[in-house]
Amino acid sequence: MSLHDLILQLPLEGLLGFIVDLSFFLAIYIIVTTALNLQYGYTGIPNFGLAFGVAIGAYMTGYVPGRLAYMMYYDQIAEKVAPMCPSLEYVRCNIFIRNEINAIISKDPIISIGLLFLTLFIAIAAGGILGYIASYPAIRLRVDFLMMVLIAIAEGVRIVGMNYEPLAGGTLGVSVPNLMAWTGLPRTWQSAIMVLTITALVIYFTFHLFWSPYGRVLKAVRESEEAALAVGINVNKVKIEAMVVGSAIAAVAGSVYSLYLGNVVPTSYTRYDWTFWPWLMLLLGGRGSEFGAIAGTVGIISIRRVISIYKHGVQPLFPFDVVWLERIALGVAFLVIMMFKPYGLFPEKPFRLKGVHDKQVIVRGEKD
Repeated sequence: MSLHDLILQLPLEGLLGFIVDLSFFLAIYIIVTTALNLQYGYTGIPNFGLAFGVAIGAYMTGYVPGRLAYMMYYDQIAEKVAPMCPSLEYVRCNIFIRNEINAIISKDPIISIGLLFLTLFIAIAAGGILGYIASYPAIRLRVDFLMMVLIAIAEGVRIVGMNYEPLAGGTLGVSVPNLMAWTGLPRTWQSAIMVLTITALVIYFTFHLFWSPYGRVLKAVRESEEAALAVGINVNKVKIEAMVVGSAIAAVAGSVYSLYLGNVVPTSYTRYDWTFWPWLMLLLGGRGSEFGAIAGTVGIISIRRVISIYKHGVQPLFPFDVVWLERIALGVAFLVIMMFKPYGLFPEKPFRLKGVHDKQVIVRGEKD
């Protein structure tokens, strides 16, 4: 049976579910790829620890809103939860506490919106702080050593989340209150409004940054640190700012991802999902290309979701278990892009500046 036939056999509800699922993952990964484009595409920092920004945003979302709401409504919640979970400990009684929180905040939009903004703010702040810490090796180490250090930082953050239970529930994870329940809309529509709105704001912010004079400063640092220093650019400061802002943006993705799923499971924030795939998306679209990063994300995510849903239907076509299909496709895609399209499908375009006597001086971010 062909893929076309499989899609045609989908009922209407299944097709709508597929579209919603695809839209959600597109929005999340566009945020992550945009953060990587800021750090690597524009500034030249090979951040192979991208996952730490996503993870810390998720951990803060698992930690902050539920505990704050529990503290605010402790008497009401404790009375109802105690018969089912006498310890009243937040992590151990998490499901019962979350249900009671949802019942309360669904009738109080002001508290819900306040918790949502506070959660995003804390996630952004935590991502920025971790990015600041990670920026110190970024301004001191060569590229090969830097990549290893950033991978180690991301792995360290994941291990802390897995083993420090009070942060995000350890390996079992923790549930997150539904901060959009007050809208009264179906859960799918609540999530869609929140995710798409936040993604649009991130795109607006980053595109404005890329197209500003500061975007040219970032590219100057990427192309030649010596030349940038010669014209008075503080290269170390620019690198630190890129790491801080990029990590903060990645933390937004982790926070939104957790709010959409309604839970945080630290074991899921691996470098495979949150570093290597965004790198492939950026390389496919073209590093330093704003629309290229989005186009690469759309292409890769669409293929990944189709593989994820229909891989078992095409098992007879492959001599290996299709559970490994995505990982094999990731490796093959990297090789193909590096061999045939090293600058991506939508390479960064040179921009023109007016030079002396109105002659045009071409500034190239990549080779033609």
